[in-house]
Amino acid sequence: MIQASVAGKKHASIPSVQGCSSLPLVSWPPALIHLAKILIVDDDPEIRSSLKRLIELSGHQVETAPDGMTALEMLSNQSFDVMVTDIVMPDGDGLETMKEVRDRAPNMPVIAMSGGGRLRTDNYLTLAKALGARRAFQKPFDTGALVEAIEELV
Repeated sequence: MIQASVAGKKHASIPSVQGCSSLPLVSWPPALIHLAKILIVDDDPEIRSSLKRLIELSGHQVETAPDGMTALEMLSNQSFDVMVTDIVMPDGDGLETMKEVRDRAPNMPVIAMSGGGRLRTDNYLTLAKALGARRAFQKPFDTGALVEAIEELV
């Protein structure tokens, strides 16, 4: 058996073929292995799209929502391993969404991100942590750090 790993984590065993044990798993596309199901919530379509592509490249399945109301509807119908949410959004901001998520899915880790709004950005992120966000990022942020945070939380 060969242990397959993505992002340094062992995730599956594949039968080895006699005489082929030294072949790399490069031809085995990580995109076919979904390590976790991630929900991205952001009102900016470019940010949603960029984060979706980035996180999918890490092997995760990603769904997106344009606001907190849509995210809560999605959480009613399916489960997610991690939610990444913006804080300042119309139609259900991230803080309200986080409060509701804490009641509906208390074990699901939440990562908050904010570029500011009526308050200073660090105030929003402090509130998000008080509501249970496991990680908080101020926009713009290092996307590699976001992927690392997701990997740590799944």
